[in-house]
Amino acid sequence: MIGGFRWQPIVAAFSLTFLALIAGHQLYDQYMVRRSIEQKILATGLVKRVDWSQEGELLVYLNPVADLRTAYQVLETSVARRTTMRVLDQPSVLLETVYRQIEPALYEAAALSNFTSLAEAVERAATAAGLEGYSVQVDERRIYLSLHHRGAYLYRIVPRHEQEA
Repeated sequence: MIGGFRWQPIVAAFSLTFLALIAGHQLYDQYMVRRSIEQKILATGLVKRVDWSQEGELLVYLNPVADLRTAYQVLETSVARRTTMRVLDQPSVLLETVYRQIEPALYEAAALSNFTSLAEAVERAATAAGLEGYSVQVDERRIYLSLHHRGAYLYRIVPRHEQEA
């Protein structure tokens, strides 16, 4: 007892209140925010399932889609602004090999905005590998690459870098 106060009950009450607030926030986040986002994403019909990483990143297991840019934009509108979303695909060894050939051109296009060169590199690699489908799409913020072959699909969404004037 310091200065006539009994500190132990005050500290215990503060600690319990603090723990209750943390638990309440976790429950709210888990059942109100995350579940709501999951339901919106699943309602699009574009995904197989969604999960959350331990870091709080939304993992979206995307179905095969014909238009990756449009699909991503639909999913993005369903997600809270502060939520980071990662699209997961179902690649094969062949698709991964083709992607490794294309990857330098993809990141060069993101940095230098030379999208024609990227499209040509993708077409050459995909044709040489005999892929059933491929596409490169661009919007003001990202580059969207999709490769398809025998039920496997690989998606990459790369942010564009703004050039300094």
